[in-house]
Amino acid sequence: LTIRLLILFLPGILCSLIVARLTTHRDLRLADHLIPSLIYGFLVFVIYSFLAWIWNPAVGEAFRFPEYHLKPEQQTPAAAVSTVAIVLALFISFFLALVVSALRNHKVLNRFARGLRVTRKFGDRDVWSYIMNSDEVGWLVVRDRDAGLYYVGRLSAYSDEESVRELVLRDTEVYDNETGLKRYDAGTVYFSFPFEGLIVELYPTGRAHE
Repeated sequence: LTIRLLILFLPGILCSLIVARLTTHRDLRLADHLIPSLIYGFLVFVIYSFLAWIWNPAVGEAFRFPEYHLKPEQQTPAAAVSTVAIVLALFISFFLALVVSALRNHKVLNRFARGLRVTRKFGDRDVWSYIMNSDEVGWLVVRDRDAGLYYVGRLSAYSDEESVRELVLRDTEVYDNETGLKRYDAGTVYFSFPFEGLIVELYPTGRAHE
């Protein structure tokens, strides 16, 4: 019984894990996957049932996901969990996870609600993620006050950890913070610093130091 229930919940669990992997969020505990897994699992089998309904009845019986009873004595051979149905449900959960991840990453719900003036929330976990995910961000200036330098480069990658921020700039040029004179070309530069450690300036277009 436990194995059968696990198989039935597997599509929702898989979908929840993929969405967690592809989206930005705070650290999740195992319990935080429970409700999303149930919701995704429900959606998977709704989609599955719809596809089975429109399937050709002549060949659709092999893809039928049967009614399931919790009590073993209520099980019949026809009610056995179909391996083909489980595999198809897993495929559906994978593509559902991609769709949900795209909707969350592009903040579709928040954009729709902001358009209706329902909310001002932008959907990202914090302002740092919101700015770094913006299509308008082009060049960055990272000022290191302790070293007396600032770095001008194009944003290549970033992290969203709460304690330590990480940045990767490409096409980077290094300048003196006092005189503004160029020191050297650095190419690709990796930064790792506490949240309040450096000053980051954003420039949507053009070269930041011009």
